[in-house]
Amino acid sequence: MNAALRARFPLTTCFVFTLVLALILASNVGSTGKERKPTRTESTRIRYAIRHDVRTTWGGMKTGVVAIRVSTNIRQFAGAVTQAIGKKGKVVQRASVLLWRGTKRWAVLDTGSENVGCGLVSARIREEVFKTSICVS
Repeated sequence: MNAALRARFPLTTCFVFTLVLALILASNVGSTGKERKPTRTESTRIRYAIRHDVRTTWGGMKTGVVAIRVSTNIRQFAGAVTQAIGKKGKVVQRASVLLWRGTKRWAVLDTGSENVGCGLVSARIREEVFKTSICVS
């Protein structure tokens, strides 16, 4: 009987499958979108903390902050993406930076290209500020 129905309504089966797939994809979109952009003051203070940390100087190369995200679950944490620019003006290296806000200022907790924040903060915060929570040992 199902074969007879599918033969009679072939587009209905395809439509239902497409609709279910679209609903699944739409439910996952924005599930990690709980981070927020920093205020102007936060951005200035985060950039200052990154600029003055020894781990993010890269031997005197010019560095720039590409993106900053602040967690909304625990507002004391933020993540940033930085890049080092070589002598010819090309990007030499990119790194992720995990920051923590103390009572008065932001401080760099961890920096690197992989496993940033693993063992320091929960997977939920890493998912918010870096869009990934995977830690490879």
